Amino acid sequence: VVFVTDETSRHEVTSWRIDGQDDDDDDDEEDAVAPPEVKLAGSQCHAVLIIDHSGSMRNDDVPGYNSRAHAVYECLKRDFVAEQIKSGTGTDVVVSVIAMSTTATLLLHKKPLNKSLIDDLQRLSTRRPRYHGNYIPALDKALEIMKADAANTSGLLLLFFSDGAPSDQHDMQCTHGI
Repeated sequence: VVFVTDETSRHEVTSWRIDGQDDDDDDDEEDAVAPPEVKLAGSQCHAVLIIDHSGSMRNDDVPGYNSRAHAVYECLKRDFVAEQIKSGTGTDVVVSVIAMSTTATLLLHKKPLNKSLIDDLQRLSTRRPRYHGNYIPALDKALEIMKADAANTSGLLLLFFSDGAPSDQHDMQCTHGI
């Protein structure tokens, strides 16, 4: 079982089981933690992507990329959109993109998952990350979008891309008070 925890390692954020593995596996074999792409096959799926656009995403510490934000957009284009197009599973999928900074900005709303989405992501990758990375407004915006579309889709997917702890952890409160 793989566990992802907060920075204190005391609170679990998420976890998953690695199927098909036993203790006798060769160390040379690559362990598959998750599938190489997310399969969205189905009727009228909606993928909502929250992408961190805070100042730390300007850092150029990801080898082969100009910045952390550039790495996210390039991986989305190559490993998410292009893979869905190639496999033919993205034909009935729409994608929304939310920029997470001090506020949440809806950059794309229900764009079809096709070649033009790659062009849109390329255009968005030139936006300069800045300010803070407040999670609450971005998650609230995602919830708003997903609630509005829940009755119209057979599947909803939320992908969250960030490089660190939320900036709003001390200044804002969630509706549930934590």
